[in-house]
Amino acid sequence: MKKIILGLSLFALVATSVALAEYNTGTTANTREGAAVKTVNVSCVSAAVGVREDALLSAWSKFDDAVTAVLTARKSALMSAWSLTDATARKRAVREAWATAKKSRKEATRTYKAERKAAWSTFKTSAKACGGTTATEASGESDTKENVQI
Repeated sequence: MKKIILGLSLFALVATSVALAEYNTGTTANTREGAAVKTVNVSCVSAAVGVREDALLSAWSKFDDAVTAVLTARKSALMSAWSLTDATARKRAVREAWATAKKSRKEATRTYKAERKAAWSTFKTSAKACGGTTATEASGESDTKENVQI
């Protein structure tokens, strides 16, 4: 049993090393034999990145402001609800405060996601227009769950 586990471990180690060695060769479709070498307009891509990042910062700022407003409104509504002496009215007011806050938070999130998606879409279009290998090089940049999201 130990020999089997050791053998599988060694095989996995060798397979991983080979895969990493192939990955790190740096060959791309544009550098292979017979392929035309394309030039990337780096200032164009740089400008597109700047526009994208500004749009993402703006979207995040709006989202932050919206969530702050939701929390402030919820606090006020809950404080008012808990000042009611009628238990039935208080229970209804608390439930409504939470439901309203949840609905507003979802709307803020939906708006943020739409703005973020639009910023990335605009960037991809702009990067493609920059020519060269920009579309494939820029595809390494991503705002997905696999990468860190701020």
